[in-house]
Amino acid sequence: MSNTMATDQLKLAQQNLEFESLFQNSVQAELMNDFEPKQTITAKNSLNIQFRHAVTSSMVLEITNQNAQYKIFRVKITVGLRYLKAKNNQDVVAKIEANYSIDYLVQNEELLNNQDALDEFALKNASYHLWPFWREFAMAQAQRMSLPPVALPMRLPVEAK
Repeated sequence: MSNTMATDQLKLAQQNLEFESLFQNSVQAELMNDFEPKQTITAKNSLNIQFRHAVTSSMVLEITNQNAQYKIFRVKITVGLRYLKAKNNQDVVAKIEANYSIDYLVQNEELLNNQDALDEFALKNASYHLWPFWREFAMAQAQRMSLPPVALPMRLPVEAK
């Protein structure tokens, strides 16, 4: 698909989908291998952080509510961060991961016949709605676990592709 065509498909989806809700499906946060964060926090540069971000699926749901029917486009995204020992950068000592669902109300059902537009939206737009929620959660969870602070950028570090 050409870049111009992809942009047109994305615009079409943006015009016909309205953000409705976002929720966590699952969360996993753990310290691993007897890691003691209070001992590490004083040693500067003793940990590296790896980030994870993946759009894992999308689907269309038909909802019936009080005799009204409407369609929802749901995008599922997995995000995470892992703390690794800096000396070998392979030993994972802590991780925070979450799976989210983001729901969009379909404004024009003709959009549902355009899989390219839905795919473009899921891959290039949905993560921007998730990012502030994930950012706050990851930063707060790291603090609750006594892990060194992680400052995720205000926006996605690299444009979602």
